[in-house]
Amino acid sequence: MNEDFQLRSSIGTLQKNIKRGRAVFVLGAGCQRVAYDSFDSEGWTEVRRRVRMLAAALPEGEEEPFQFLEKFWQSKLSDETQIAIDDEYAADHAAAVEGQSLRPEGVSTEAKSATDRARIVLLALPIFNLFAAGTRRLGASIASGETPVPNWHQMSDSSLRRGPKEDPSSLEGLQVAVEFALQAATSLQAWRAENGKQADLKGRFDTLSIKASDCAPLRKFLDAVEITALELSIKGFASLCIGGRLPTQPGHTTAGLNGANVDWLGDLLWHILVCDALVPPSQRELAFYLNLPRAESQLTSTSVFSRPRPGEYRFGSGGVDGDLDRDERLRSLLKVRANTDISDPSLVGPELRELYATLASVLAQQGIIRKPPEGQAAPSTLPVALVAGYDLLLEHYLLGMLPVADERRKRKARPLHVVLPVRLTSPDAPGRRGLDWVVVTMQPTGRTSGVDRLAEAERSVAWLHRSNVQGNREPVIIHVSGAPFLNLLDGAAVRSRDDGVGPLRVSEIDLKGGMLNDADNAIDWEIEPAFLFDEYEASLAAHALRRVRVEWLNTTLQWNNRSWLFLAEGFPEWVPRFRLLNTSLAGHQSDQRGARSAQHALMAVDREFSWPEASLLGALGFQRYHGDLSDLRQLATNVPPEDPADIHEFFTEISDRYSVALEETANLEEDDA
Repeated sequence: MNEDFQLRSSIGTLQKNIKRGRAVFVLGAGCQRVAYDSFDSEGWTEVRRRVRMLAAALPEGEEEPFQFLEKFWQSKLSDETQIAIDDEYAADHAAAVEGQSLRPEGVSTEAKSATDRARIVLLALPIFNLFAAGTRRLGASIASGETPVPNWHQMSDSSLRRGPKEDPSSLEGLQVAVEFALQAATSLQAWRAENGKQADLKGRFDTLSIKASDCAPLRKFLDAVEITALELSIKGFASLCIGGRLPTQPGHTTAGLNGANVDWLGDLLWHILVCDALVPPSQRELAFYLNLPRAESQLTSTSVFSRPRPGEYRFGSGGVDGDLDRDERLRSLLKVRANTDISDPSLVGPELRELYATLASVLAQQGIIRKPPEGQAAPSTLPVALVAGYDLLLEHYLLGMLPVADERRKRKARPLHVVLPVRLTSPDAPGRRGLDWVVVTMQPTGRTSGVDRLAEAERSVAWLHRSNVQGNREPVIIHVSGAPFLNLLDGAAVRSRDDGVGPLRVSEIDLKGGMLNDADNAIDWEIEPAFLFDEYEASLAAHALRRVRVEWLNTTLQWNNRSWLFLAEGFPEWVPRFRLLNTSLAGHQSDQRGARSAQHALMAVDREFSWPEASLLGALGFQRYHGDLSDLRQLATNVPPEDPADIHEFFTEISDRYSVALEETANLEEDDA
């Protein structure tokens, strides 16, 4: 069956599982990148402009460098866009080809500012040349038969270990490219370190023509791109992988260039091109940014100059005892890359907007507003979503759909519960840290503005194991990777008493389900939202969550007696999330452990399922659906009249709520215009 058609043809099956199986949604980190390269996306339009500037800066009349850049560019496009470009019969084929072309007619490729020139001419161009030169060098090694190629990462050019004296001509282009790249990064770092004095940019960098008005934007770009780390990275790459005329650090030996190093250069180039654009970063891009070297002592192995896996953190001791600056670095990148601390749907593309509106509509309809069945005091399960991304769009839409308190109608507000991990730190014990879970209860106020809706929601914060959630079909969102932009009591510590006086003192509350021991009970702890970036921390968090003893977690969620729908959970990002799920399951004694009924299915939706993910999912009994996540909007818009009455009624109400949510967003866009 055609992969594009499979999900659309299975919407009815998914609808039945969602309604009758009371599905739990698991939103992978890939959800935030739905249609990230839309033609009319503000962030992608800017990235495309930068890549076109780089294409225009390549030597005139030389087709090979342009073709190399074009291939690199195409590798960054989403599957949907590549299909639209390749399929000449597609309705948007012409738009796709023209929209992503690097040589469009009538489009200016002139630099607009000193930041443009610094990014493209001074950094991207020399690093692109190094990237291309390294690829050519390895290609020549293959062609000569000198290097066997079992796979790209193991391919290496051992002749580089011998240095340039043995074969000066073979290394000349590579040496020149690496020296130019290092010179560019070093000069820009010197300019930044000297408070932007123009005199620090000498020789070929005089063309930057910095004006006083250019200084602040240029410094902002250099901070965002981590120019200090970038300079050190190129220096380390040169000495460890190339050697020759560049000084080798003490204790290092030149290992020679390999395919993993070239992959790393491609990631470095892409980081420079997109670092401050409004395009959500992938997990792999987050890993690259986080692993940029920060000290010469850390440049000790060739693994530093290879593409990090999603969720990999190579520096520091890792975990809650590691470098807390890591959280701030990731938080900074997310702010400049995707506005992920802002939950205004008018800032994202229509496909992503429709996805979140659909999911929020379904969660709302799973029983929050509908009355429980006649004769049933309270429904047995809560609507719940496990979210691996960092944005707050789902919270935004749900707050807009929940009933607001109305004294005249004697109507109570229906809250939203957000569960997230937090770090515990104390100025009194800087070496002692902890990791635990809190629940933020948010009461809707009726605001329709994207930013104000979250900012003005009434909220309370409690330790998860002390929460008083009653299980009244109120939606629960569990941020399994953390929610770094969710404000906790305006940045204050979680209070342990109802009057909110004084910082949290561990000895005043029951932390048996937490990670702290008796020796920590005399310390006043402050908290902040945590990033759970690597698998080690995901395991720690799962351990802490498993030990939580909360009635509504044990009974009203009923993990096992439900359907599960995994969305955009690619392998290996998917593994820690499923480990978290399994660890949580092990801690809930009240779950029914029998055979899963026909209406309780395990489902996964993604564009493709590669090895070993496909085999793993098959062994675990997952139903796999190929397709675009943007097609999930059909859950809320495609309600066949011939469906059973309960399914038809359920999704008709979802469709109405979905339409209202998108209409509000359209009104916001008109107000902004």
